[in-house]
Amino acid sequence: MVVSEKNKCRAILIAAPSSGQGKTVFTAALARRMVNLGKSVRILKVGPDYLDPMILEVASGRPVWNLDWWMMGKSGCLSVLREAAAQVDVILVEGVMGLFDNEPSNAWIAKHFNLEVALIMDMAKFAQTAAAVVHGMQRYDPELTLSAVIGNRLGSEHHRTLVAEAMPVSMPYAGSILRDDRMTIPERYLGLVQAKEIKDLSNQLDDAAQCIEECGLDFTIPYYTPTTGELLHSPEALLTGAVIAVARDDAFSFIYPANIDLLESMGARIKYFSPLENETVPDCDALWLPGGYPELHLETLSSNHETLESIRSYVDSGKPGLAECGGMMVLGKSITSKERQKGVMAGAMNASFIFEAHFQSVGYQSLDNGGHRILGHSFHHSKMKSDQKAIVHWTKKNGGKGEGVYQVGGLLASYSHAYFRSNPQWIASVFAAN
Repeated sequence: MVVSEKNKCRAILIAAPSSGQGKTVFTAALARRMVNLGKSVRILKVGPDYLDPMILEVASGRPVWNLDWWMMGKSGCLSVLREAAAQVDVILVEGVMGLFDNEPSNAWIAKHFNLEVALIMDMAKFAQTAAAVVHGMQRYDPELTLSAVIGNRLGSEHHRTLVAEAMPVSMPYAGSILRDDRMTIPERYLGLVQAKEIKDLSNQLDDAAQCIEECGLDFTIPYYTPTTGELLHSPEALLTGAVIAVARDDAFSFIYPANIDLLESMGARIKYFSPLENETVPDCDALWLPGGYPELHLETLSSNHETLESIRSYVDSGKPGLAECGGMMVLGKSITSKERQKGVMAGAMNASFIFEAHFQSVGYQSLDNGGHRILGHSFHHSKMKSDQKAIVHWTKKNGGKGEGVYQVGGLLASYSHAYFRSNPQWIASVFAAN
């Protein structure tokens, strides 16, 4: 594989026919191989996602931002791409689901932002038919530049030969990756396991990078020329001097780097604290309890009385803030896991949260409140049991009624996760001191 020359950036979007083909592991392995070769790599993730970027950040050594047309708009996506192109040797964009899934699709994103596509395909259960699948994708959208096709999880050298010989010369088949334990990352119900939970992850990524090198894949990552268009304007310093406390640990990890960047760009100073370490809410002007996996740490959180008491005291103070999904659950009276383990929480909100086997909500949502429109998304397995009334509701992308927003002291609490850059003024009003 060819990477970058000095002062020139290369870029490619890594997609697949469907989910579960190995996009994330391949992207992480490819990034780590390039980093080990001395190249600077920036990874971007299509769509709303917290978990894959954690793995990809470890692989590349750089924060992973999202590339989401609906939440960020054209100017937001273009700004991220142009900034990355000016800073690194290689940009890897990991797609979401299948190449033509969603609206806009990975293919549409690739064409709109002048990106060529590398397609990774799980070949475990077919061989020559793979050529027909690729041929169909090429004909489905002839305007899309498919510059590489990589076979994944092949069972043997014979399997590799069958696939390679079936691919016509017109198809850019770059080679195959045999089934290998080095190309595996654990998963759970919302996706991949968090990076911090994977023992010796960095060495595992080095092993995956070595696996990629041994495969001898033959493709060139093309030079990248960003498309033209209006970029995002720098946000106003609406939070100058404000100290915002942010819960951050394995239970509260669903934090977009772009959200932190925005708060700091508006002049805020961030103070992190760990509820899992029984740390109390620090002295601050505003509080952010982000989402995560509190249900996996019920015993610890229930026992951390200092943290829970400090959250109750903060709510009683009437100071402002935001509680999202898992952060809202911790404000409540209790959380009951899918295994029916129950943990007592802060009790600052008259609500109990009970986990179910299937998603209760998933998808994009928007919130219009007082002339402000913020964009975000919802994905959760729990349901809320409460007689507390919502002060307003998010709206689903299809126009249906979305998640409720609840007033808890000075905090706004909801299942939905907000993408702050979609409305900096609204975010400033949420975190501004009363």
